[in-house]
Amino acid sequence: MNALPTFEFASYRLRPATMDDLPTARAWNAADPDHEWEMQFERFWVEQTLVANSYVLEDAEGPVFFLKMSRGVHCYADSEGKNRKWEWDTQVEVQLQFNPAPDRMVKLRTMEGLVYGWPWLERMLAGAGVDTVYFQSKNPRTIQFATKRLGFSCDVYGGSDRYSAYIARAA
Repeated sequence: MNALPTFEFASYRLRPATMDDLPTARAWNAADPDHEWEMQFERFWVEQTLVANSYVLEDAEGPVFFLKMSRGVHCYADSEGKNRKWEWDTQVEVQLQFNPAPDRMVKLRTMEGLVYGWPWLERMLAGAGVDTVYFQSKNPRTIQFATKRLGFSCDVYGGSDRYSAYIARAA
């Protein structure tokens, strides 16, 4: 996945994360027990590679959350290992790092950012050939929000903590 340029929608801005964002991402990450494992990868929330891109959603007050999207690539070849064909996976894994502050306004900003951002992101991904977006969580409040407000459902094939949203591809 190549990093997208900066996009603006509603009163938000989605831009590629940079090294300047790393201190905020790591501070939020360190304070969030559900994501502490990511601390072992120093640049996890600012990574920009062929298959993974990291972004920051901002509003007028600053960063709302970090978003990381990962997409697999498959290589197909004939029986002799020739005529290789590379193909993007049609599924994208989404990981989010919210500001873990217990402040009510912080949580409202995060929920609003997701409600406004999800339909926009869905259209962008559909245009790129993605038909499934999934995330994993054990946080009951996150799961409830994602299923009731964003249309995700439990993915019976991915395990009890994996949730999927199926999106219509752009015509």
